[in-house]
Amino acid sequence: MMQALIISFISIFAMEITFVFYNSLLSSVAKPKQMGFVSGISWGFGYFGAIACLLLALFIFIQAKEPPFGLTWDNAGPVRATMILAAVWLFVFSIPAFIFISEKKTNIQKVNPIKRLINGFNIILNIPGLLRFMIARMLYTDGNCFFCFWGFGKVFFPKV
Repeated sequence: MMQALIISFISIFAMEITFVFYNSLLSSVAKPKQMGFVSGISWGFGYFGAIACLLLALFIFIQAKEPPFGLTWDNAGPVRATMILAAVWLFVFSIPAFIFISEKKTNIQKVNPIKRLINGFNIILNIPGLLRFMIARMLYTDGNCFFCFWGFGKVFFPKV
């Protein structure tokens, strides 16, 4: 159980870290006025691809009369194989991004980090409703994580 928890933590952490690089490439594929549209379409295609992969896993591994590749239900082989399918799916559909998207070379300006932080905060304050949205999203997302972990912790940790 602890091994699965650690592996899940590492995979979720790695996925969240990849979003830093993914989001930074948006300026390489879209003009500033098109970024929202391109981001939304990409997000939608990502979910479409995830559902397609899920259906493929369902029909090939889970609902198959006889699981492929000699897998057996004794050790939940078909369920484990879905993780390999998801990894291969991600790799295959990431190849076009590696081939066709190149980062723009930029001149990095050395700026005082405190000045940059204050400048960023001023930008947030100049966009109506953005600060309230960011605080609400933080409380909703991180608050939900906190309460879910708290509830899960009461069940899991007394047994450890």
